[in-house]
Amino acid sequence: MSAHARVEDRRCICCRWLHGNFATLKLLGQPLEERVFYPRIYLSASHELFVGTLFVAWIWTLLFHSEQVFEHPVRPIIGSFNPCYGWDYAPASWFSVVVCSMNVLLTWRYSLLQQTRSIIRNPEGRTVVQQFSKFSAILLALSSNVWQLLWVIGPVGQEPGQPLDKLDVNKWFLHTGIFFTYAAASYLCALANYLEAAEDRS
Repeated sequence: MSAHARVEDRRCICCRWLHGNFATLKLLGQPLEERVFYPRIYLSASHELFVGTLFVAWIWTLLFHSEQVFEHPVRPIIGSFNPCYGWDYAPASWFSVVVCSMNVLLTWRYSLLQQTRSIIRNPEGRTVVQQFSKFSAILLALSSNVWQLLWVIGPVGQEPGQPLDKLDVNKWFLHTGIFFTYAAASYLCALANYLEAAEDRS
């Protein structure tokens, strides 16, 4: 197949530098007939979407709805700023829930590919590191589904600037728990990838 034909068969055509440095664009730009898959690229793409969404939501909120950050109902209890402050309320939350919903696909695809690779490499049984990798991948995939509740549990019925005595602490506790579960699962998956790479070299 000619180079020209391969370019035409890509879902997304972007410059080589972007394609080489961003996993999301690498996935979008791979040839449609590609049959070699790297689980870590899906994991990296989910991290890129997460960080990118936070960045855009925070910029939007600070520019047009700064009271949502500075008068966030949880701030008097925590005493500091929190990553969620920038995307808890509309319109930033509308953008955030749409983009972060794509992580459901990416994390489940990562989990499937990661487990498939382990079975192919060790058909007789998984190593301890591969078992840890399986656990962390499934936890990440499940937490990405639960993650969508982040914008339902907590912000709904709790407005910026409201009196402290009207704060529903239980809602915000669950809200924070969902956030940290996803963050911990992402960290465990990154750690599992590192351990697997170290195991391969030994």
